[in-house]
Amino acid sequence: MQLMSGYLGRLFEVADKRTAPQRLDARRTAIELLAMVLRDVMPSVPGGDGPEEVLLEMMRTHVREHLADPDLRVGILDRGTFERAFRRQYGTTPAGWRREYLYAGSAPATLA
Repeated sequence: MQLMSGYLGRLFEVADKRTAPQRLDARRTAIELLAMVLRDVMPSVPGGDGPEEVLLEMMRTHVREHLADPDLRVGILDRGTFERAFRRQYGTTPAGWRREYLYAGSAPATLA
C-alpha cells in the first residue's frame, strides 16, 4: 500500500505536465496496480472482466461493509489535488467556473 500511495501521489504531482495519452496510460496503470494491491489485502477478489470492474466491485463491497464507520474517507482531502483534477476535467479552476457561471449575471434563481 505504501508503494501504491507513493505512486499515486507522484502521479498527481506530474499529471499536468503529461499529454492526454500519457495521463490515460498512467490512469490505467494505477487502476491495475490498485487492483493487484487489493487482491493481496482481500484474498476473495470478486470476478470481473478487467481490473476496473474488479476494483469497482471491491470498492462497493468495502463501502457497504464500512458505511457506518465515521472514519470512512470519501472525496478529495487536498485542495490542490482537487483543483488540478477540476482544471483537467473542466478546463478552468473552481474559482474561474464560479466567476463565469455564478457571478457573471447568469446566477441561478436561488442565488439572485
